Amino acid sequence: MRFRVCLRSVPAQTVKVELRGATVSSAVQVSGSIVTAENMTAHNPFSNPDAIRVKDFSGIAVSGGTLTVELPPMSVVTVELR
Repeated sequence: MRFRVCLRSVPAQTVKVELRGATVSSAVQVSGSIVTAENMTAHNPFSNPDAIRVKDFSGIAVSGGTLTVELPPMSVVTVELR
């Protein structure tokens, strides 16, 4: 299962997702990636093409059928459960 969560504002937020209808065990592998920047108008100009990049994200936890994601301000997080 893969999905994205977007936070377009400040401050950071905690998102809890109840995984209904899915069997979630401690053996599930959770991974994530994030795109974020220091300010909302950040972009990748030719002079700095890596100003905004996809990075690994570790602010994800699964416990008792609930997925918790700690979203930084102005971010897009992709979560993958395997």
